[in-house]
Amino acid sequence: MSKSLNDDLFQKILSNKKSFQDESQEPNENDLNEVIKNLDPEQLNMLAQLYSNKEQQSNTQNDQKNFKTFLPEPGICFKTKNLNNSQKVFLNICQSSEINSPKDITEQELLKLIEQNDPENAAFQFRVPMSLGEAHTELDNAGVGCVAYDICINPDFLDKIQKIPTFMGFLMSIVIDGLQDKYSIKLDRNCKLLKNKKFMGQIKEQFIRVKSKPLISEMEKNENKKSQELEKPKSQMPKYKIFREPHDGDKVEFLVAEIELPNILSANSIQLDIGEDRILLNTRSQLYHLDIYLPYNLKQEECGSQFDKKSKVLTITMPVQN
Repeated sequence: MSKSLNDDLFQKILSNKKSFQDESQEPNENDLNEVIKNLDPEQLNMLAQLYSNKEQQSNTQNDQKNFKTFLPEPGICFKTKNLNNSQKVFLNICQSSEINSPKDITEQELLKLIEQNDPENAAFQFRVPMSLGEAHTELDNAGVGCVAYDICINPDFLDKIQKIPTFMGFLMSIVIDGLQDKYSIKLDRNCKLLKNKKFMGQIKEQFIRVKSKPLISEMEKNENKKSQELEKPKSQMPKYKIFREPHDGDKVEFLVAEIELPNILSANSIQLDIGEDRILLNTRSQLYHLDIYLPYNLKQEECGSQFDKKSKVLTITMPVQN
């Protein structure tokens, strides 16, 4: 005789498997198999459907916990076009205090970064936090269809780019790169700032991540260890280079980082964590420390690294999300 849906043991099967780990005594595997064996095809299908729905609900709840919505405020608006179809494109540079401000550097420091590297590599050194919204269709003043993208930055940085043209040009360069990589489009870099327009279309909500996987777990320290830690000299930032592959073209398949660690003897001394858009490196001897953000989102589970004992160079390969 088939078990009914009200059977206690059957209900346990429908629950997430992780719940078993929280109980002092797990259900006997033979009992579970016996229940499943006695189910008719209709009940088996119901079991599969209920478990699938529970998994989807759990994933949705986790996603909601990791992200929050916010409504940006108008800022400034640029006009450009999609080079693939000549369609008019508006770039709404909006603002919200929910977006972090980049580190405060001078115009001279930014120019030095650009001169030492090309503008794309300079973005690795000076990362601008931003949120790139989805495309939304609008009508321009002539009633012709166009596309608008909302790019949200910190209000203080918005004020800075309006006062210093160098920062304005740098921002628009990385905005266009980001939109092209994220949405596989080709935009004209000759953008025009619209003086009398702060926003094209209607402001839409955006999402930001509020909880992420910790890059390195904190180690418990007693007060004596904390005091000793303060007395140790600061770690130095190692020299590094980051390349994109392929080198040319709009689409980036993966990034390669080469980090020089001349005083490290083996890979066992290296503590490396790859975040969604971040590299965090420390060494057990505390000789080196590197914490950099990347202008791309990475496939964390596919990243890999290798340390060459002869050259003392750590190579990290990081596939990029497209």
